[in-house]
Parts: sequence; structure tokens; C-alpha cells
Amino acid sequence: MFLCVAILFCSFSPAFASNSVGLTFTPSLDKTEISQSSSPQTVVLSITANKSVEIEKIVYFIECPNNFVADSISSTDVENAQIYSSGTSVEIIPTEYERGSVTDYGNISITVPANTSAGTYEIKFYNL
Repeated sequence: MFLCVAILFCSFSPAFASNSVGLTFTPSLDKTEISQSSSPQTVVLSITANKSVEIEKIVYFIECPNNFVADSISSTDVENAQIYSSGTSVEIIPTEYERGSVTDYGNISITVPANTSAGTYEIKFYNL
């Protein structure tokens, strides 16, 4: 039996209201299907942009289903990326030297609990 994991965009909006810089974000999962297991498993949601922009701070939200937990984040561009509020809010604050080089908006590790029933589960990503 398999678990299917999908990304769902909710109220997705670009970081710039008019998006005059042509910035687009692309989310992807490292696995869209995992086998049912008696051990916890991990899927990684990665969010990238089509080009580098200077940012002072980025905040966006993710929503995981059925006790899935977003428990860590990494970025190749920003060292100071953190997850807040029990895995629902992501905040990225680049240091001075990192500004202007950000295209990696996070690789979020999401733990799928042991013995999760087979089915399709959506990870919601919004307000970036």
C-alpha cells in the first residue's frame, strides 16, 4: 500500500504585490509516493524561485495533514531559516552577506507518522 503526497497552493501570491520583477516560486517534493510503514518517514518540500532577489525577510505558511510535522528547514542560500508555531509558519531572514542571492526559499523536512493509513495527503503551501 502507498501513501501519496501532493502540494496544494492556497491563496498563493508573489512576494511583491505587483510582481514587477517577474518572480515565480516552484514547490516540489522529493517523494510523491511512499510505502506504508511501521516507522516514521520523511518527505522534503523544496521551494525555489526563478531568479535571485534581495530580501530582508520572507514569511510563508505550510499546513500538514494528519499529524504530519514540519520539523526542520534548510536553505543553500540562507542559514537563518526557521520553522515556528508547531510547523505551520516558515520565516527566512538572510544575513547581510546573503541578501541578493536568494533563490532557495527552503527545504522543509516533513515527518510522516508511523502506521499512517494509505491514501492521498495534501501539504498546503500559501502566502509567499
